[in-house]
Amino acid sequence: MLLSNHLIKLYKNDTSQLSSILDIFYNIKTDFQIVSKSKNKYLHFENQQGGEIKNLSIDSNKYYYNVEYAKPLNKEYKSNEVYLITINEGIRGCAKGTFGGLILIDNKTHHANIQSVSDYSECIVCDNPNIKYKVGAIIMQIMIYECKQLKIKKITLEDNSKKYFSGCSIELIYYRTMAQGMPYYTKFGFKHITPLKVRNNETNWNTKPIITKSKIIKLFDNNIDKNIKDSNDIIKLFNKFVDKYTDNIIVSDFVIKLFDKAVKKEKDISEKRNIKFNLYAKILFLLLKDLYIEAGYILLPDNKFFLYLL
Repeated sequence: MLLSNHLIKLYKNDTSQLSSILDIFYNIKTDFQIVSKSKNKYLHFENQQGGEIKNLSIDSNKYYYNVEYAKPLNKEYKSNEVYLITINEGIRGCAKGTFGGLILIDNKTHHANIQSVSDYSECIVCDNPNIKYKVGAIIMQIMIYECKQLKIKKITLEDNSKKYFSGCSIELIYYRTMAQGMPYYTKFGFKHITPLKVRNNETNWNTKPIITKSKIIKLFDNNIDKNIKDSNDIIKLFNKFVDKYTDNIIVSDFVIKLFDKAVKKEKDISEKRNIKFNLYAKILFLLLKDLYIEAGYILLPDNKFFLYLL
């Protein structure tokens, strides 16, 4: 299986202006490499010109996307292919720009590894009420569909998804488990390599875990560094936010409201451009993992998921 030492980052430019998949890789500015016997080797591609425009209907909405691919020139990896999926039309009402993901394919095993379906600014909150699926969900369905067309037997991926805010980021595998009961990719049929732990976490979520107000305050006090910049502002905002709650707090309600506050604040920051730190996001960042454990959720040994297609 091909591995890259960096996830391909979100690419928002117009891919129609690029003549090859190599241009796309270079414009994304990633060092695309593979791991071979503990040594990193650069993977060189043939220059595949252009691409193929396709479309897929999802809940009566038609989404147009472009598929570009290339085979590595390295002889030892001649069975591998790289597919770049980009949405370039049909989703403008849901998100701005062009969005994409990467599929790494091993034609010997008929296995595929999906990367890059992360970091989308509209992945969590979509402003268009007429679009049921958010950007990441649409791309995932397209990528699974393409894998089926290619007769792929098994898809693997790692849930490295984060929501980026000004000054920090939130690991979504923890947030989504506490907010929704399950990691994100399970909604597409993916299984974690320790499915029992995922099911136990869902069962725990259904009980609506409660934490005391005093415990949350203690967790915050244990994590806040009073010597950092803006620490006083963070503490004041945390106290104001927590004061609205009674002694027993439903954890899912707490993290969802805090996350929503952070999302709204991020929009204000992007519009005003005179604020460098999202204090709501910083509070959630400080509490996230401790809340996860205190609420009775089980830490997963890693973030690997798989989906069998055949």
